[in-house]
Amino acid sequence: MDDVETTIQLLASLMPQLMANNTIRREILGQYTQVFQGLFDEITVMQQKIGKQWPSELIHSLLEVSGLGEWYKREPVRYQNLRRLLVVAKEKEGSYGSAVSALEGFLQFAALAKNVDSIAENDQVAVITVHQAKGLEFDVVFVAGLSQYEFPHFGATNSGNEVEEKRLFYVAVSRAKQQLFLSGHRWHQTKERTPSPLVKLIRPYLNVLR
Repeated sequence: MDDVETTIQLLASLMPQLMANNTIRREILGQYTQVFQGLFDEITVMQQKIGKQWPSELIHSLLEVSGLGEWYKREPVRYQNLRRLLVVAKEKEGSYGSAVSALEGFLQFAALAKNVDSIAENDQVAVITVHQAKGLEFDVVFVAGLSQYEFPHFGATNSGNEVEEKRLFYVAVSRAKQQLFLSGHRWHQTKERTPSPLVKLIRPYLNVLR
């Protein structure tokens, strides 16, 4: 409630100033509207293509209209990243029945996976957050930081709201297909830490707990 009350007080203070300067703001908008008209038109055209074009087609159109595709040709690594984005979009959209559902699915995949798939293809270790790991699976998973006040974090423990932390812990441990390693630290600077209480939730299912 402190945040809510502070926000209300800020709005009560700022809104009169905003209204007082409304004429000035309109004059500024009038001066620079034409400068950004081209960009506005391009965005409008792209918006109209949503739901009509598949994700790979949308990305290709965006790269052409914005000029990013041509611009990054001078930077081979970044240009290859863009090409890779097109390939991934094309691969993912094949499992959807419509352009709209394909776009929603691709955006969800991009938000959760980020660069994980590319890292895995290069046989490198993927260092990611639990949030990023949602929807993904790995042969071997290491969950680090399973110590008091780390996971669950201090804020959740202090407020007694650990439900979301339990959900995230479930996501973390269920990403492993073959092997799961849980680790934590006993000391933080000069303070001793106990193991995370979350570990106790799955202790009956573990063959070895160190």
